[in-house]
Amino acid sequence: MPRPGDNPNQCAQGYNCPPPSVSLDPYSPFGNRFIDVGAGGPAAFTFTATSSVPWISISPASGSISPSTPEQRVFVSVKDWSQLKDGANTATIKFTATAVAQPRLSVDVVFTATKRTLPNNFKGFVEGSGVISIEAAHATRNTPVNGVSWKELPGYGRTLSGMSTFPRLGNNDVGFAPGSGPSLTLPNGGGITITIYVAPSWNAGEKNRPLSFAVQLDGGAPKTQQFFPQPKPGGLPGAWGGADGFVANAIISVVTTFAGITPGAHTLKVCAIIPNSLINQSDSEDITM
Repeated sequence: MPRPGDNPNQCAQGYNCPPPSVSLDPYSPFGNRFIDVGAGGPAAFTFTATSSVPWISISPASGSISPSTPEQRVFVSVKDWSQLKDGANTATIKFTATAVAQPRLSVDVVFTATKRTLPNNFKGFVEGSGVISIEAAHATRNTPVNGVSWKELPGYGRTLSGMSTFPRLGNNDVGFAPGSGPSLTLPNGGGITITIYVAPSWNAGEKNRPLSFAVQLDGGAPKTQQFFPQPKPGGLPGAWGGADGFVANAIISVVTTFAGITPGAHTLKVCAIIPNSLINQSDSEDITM
């Protein structure tokens, strides 16, 4: 949304809105945040950006906006995380615009840097920007059952690779009970919403054995996910086609939620039920450490 403007009304509440804000943690894959300064009309102006604290880096800290250069992106980062205290560190970044024959204009942006220090013995994947993203191939344990285990298919899928169970007709071609099949154990950093990205496989007409797997967090009960909807005979599931369907995205997003999860280290396990499920990646969201 544009800033400045009707600032007190530019939030979900619709009134008494605070200044715009951005946040950053040390595990963000990008390492910074950005703020776009743009033209609200034809008049040219110059701007400066200053911080209320010395530990913020602003680049560029000044610039000019005109009809020929109507926008400038300003990157904000933390100079040295070791100088910050654990928890939330808040600062104000002030943008000041100066234009000919117009009063000087200032807009404050609240910047929050949240520092998290991990225990020395911690091993696993850490939340960055509110999400933990784990490639299925990066599991810490691959536990076989009755000679059936997960194997990597390099280059398969939209990211690193895919993981599928082999041999394809193992376990005498009989499925596993939820939580008892071959499992991939993925270290996870405390979350309530887990998304498993699965290749858009086909049930192959096996009405009584739809593709499925189980998701288990720590020692809790496994949750069965039958991710491929059962279509009408001779038809396709509604989500198969379309501009945002399984085929167009080359992926099926399987969402599992867990309640009452405390902050800290957790273990995520994906267990095979029916052979031929092929997973690519796992994301966890709404996480607090």
